[in-house]
Amino acid sequence: MVERRSASAHAGALPLGAKHARSIFFDKNGTLVSFTLAAATALVYAAVWQCQFVTWDDPNYITQNRWVRAGLSWQNIIWAFTTGHAPYWHPLTWLSHMADVSLFGLNPAGHHLSSLSIHIVNSVLLFWLLRYATGAFWRSALAASLFSLHPLRVESVAWVAERKDVLSGLFWLLSLWFYIAYARTGQRSKYLGSLALYACALMAKPMAVTLPVVLLLADFWPLQRIPWSRLGERKMAVALLREKVPFGALAAVCSVITVMLQQYAMASVQALPIGLRIENAFVSYSTYLIKTAWPANLSALYPLPNSIPLLSIAGSILFLVLVSWGGIRAAERRPYILFGWLWYLVTLVPVIGVVQVGNQAMADRFVYIPLIGIFVIIAWALPDSLASTRAGRTAVGIAIGLVLVGCGWAAHQQVQYWKTSTALWTHTINTTGNNYLARKHLADLLWEQGKSGEAAAQYREAIRINPNVAEAHVGLGAALLELGNREEATSQYREALKLDPQSWQAYNQLGILLAQAGKPDEAAAQYVEALHINPEVPELHNNLGALFADKGETDQAIDEFQKSLNLLPDADVYYNLANMYLRKGNAAAARLNFERALAINPDHLPSRQGLRAMNQLPH
Repeated sequence: MVERRSASAHAGALPLGAKHARSIFFDKNGTLVSFTLAAATALVYAAVWQCQFVTWDDPNYITQNRWVRAGLSWQNIIWAFTTGHAPYWHPLTWLSHMADVSLFGLNPAGHHLSSLSIHIVNSVLLFWLLRYATGAFWRSALAASLFSLHPLRVESVAWVAERKDVLSGLFWLLSLWFYIAYARTGQRSKYLGSLALYACALMAKPMAVTLPVVLLLADFWPLQRIPWSRLGERKMAVALLREKVPFGALAAVCSVITVMLQQYAMASVQALPIGLRIENAFVSYSTYLIKTAWPANLSALYPLPNSIPLLSIAGSILFLVLVSWGGIRAAERRPYILFGWLWYLVTLVPVIGVVQVGNQAMADRFVYIPLIGIFVIIAWALPDSLASTRAGRTAVGIAIGLVLVGCGWAAHQQVQYWKTSTALWTHTINTTGNNYLARKHLADLLWEQGKSGEAAAQYREAIRINPNVAEAHVGLGAALLELGNREEATSQYREALKLDPQSWQAYNQLGILLAQAGKPDEAAAQYVEALHINPEVPELHNNLGALFADKGETDQAIDEFQKSLNLLPDADVYYNLANMYLRKGNAAAARLNFERALAINPDHLPSRQGLRAMNQLPH
């Protein structure tokens, strides 16, 4: 797996003529590598067919999203391009989820197949892109294989809600390809194609904002439009920068939209000091590389530490400085090192945590694109450094084979943890220790399964680790209410509202508690307050409708049940609505809603009994 060319050919781009450029896409070796790469990737990720939707973002993106659940339609396409739900503006990601629902319904296997298929395409595409850009066959194959099979890819592929990673990656690679074709041919159509594909990458995930900088890096290597020796020439630099202005404009617009949408989700300086963010950023840069070299204890959620040891910070900064200095020193002879290193550093900037969104210290999904730079360094530097003799080439080939097999096996094992929500959160707790978010997610799952005692224990552990999370107090209150401890449940809801006065969940649970206590008016006030905060929660409308039904206010109950169904079709709510129509003497409407409940859940026993009772009535 070694290119037998001169050192200068390794360092720069192979000057491909039009005939040569066409010929690389129609050779047996390239086709064989493509099929082998696709088959190996499919084999490694085969277990995604058995993966379910998980309780982390999948409900928000797919299973409980009324727009996505309805599939593709003109109305839903308009929603995709105008919504800031989640909170992102990524219309192409929404459209991909809608297309999956239109094709596969809510069968998770089909949704996983789509994500895996895109990742396979990305892997093969990266091989051809690198080969086209550099002319290096085996090096391109190695970089693409590492990209495809490395365990750090699993989160982006096996988590349906993270479709935006693989989809944005597809358009990113295509945009880069068109840009390289433009740089080689000067054809304006290629430039416009690159710009359009970049817009698509942004509309799949805003993390693609750094591509304009990567295009500049590609001008340095492999395109050699601005060689290291001429880097200071102002005229050439200005011309190349001017070329990137339209790309930069798209990135700026996308950045503004993203910041506006995520303002409420961004951690405040008081909640997360800027000093800690910067320290975590330096350490994360190094930690990602450690996990690349030794991908052990990978987790869905790496919790933010309260403090970071000074030695870790100093060591990370020193490491980053030394590698950067080494890349600069080697830039003329081995430009791919500086290219790959800066690719890695730059593309991680939007998610490195200085502007913090979410509660993670880092995330495997964040390096889907950034690690391409590191894989390029490995694929080009390893043969150059170690393969000067026949024995060296043999040793390198064997080592590379073992590494790829090891990566594939580790990735296969990592997929197993995404099969169910229980497996995911249990593994996350086992690998990260004091992780209050993982505890809280596991507790939510246990509560939904009716295991209130186990859920309460997990909620208490989450609160022990971090007592300032309102959702954990709400969850504990709900579990305690199920266990009959009304007094402590009330106390937990009150504590949640102290921590977050906008917690509609706490108001909802207080409403449930008051309704059970026979205080319908006070319960209604809590539901109404929750609806003021978030009017698009179907559960709130259903609970308020049930309260109206208990009070004999049938028309108001029907109105609330219908609002709930407009947000999310649900068998229980259709059953409730059917009973209201029976109360009004509208047998046809009651029958229709019983049937709608059974269409969603054929095993919904109350609706089946309701229909049976209606059939026994005299006509």
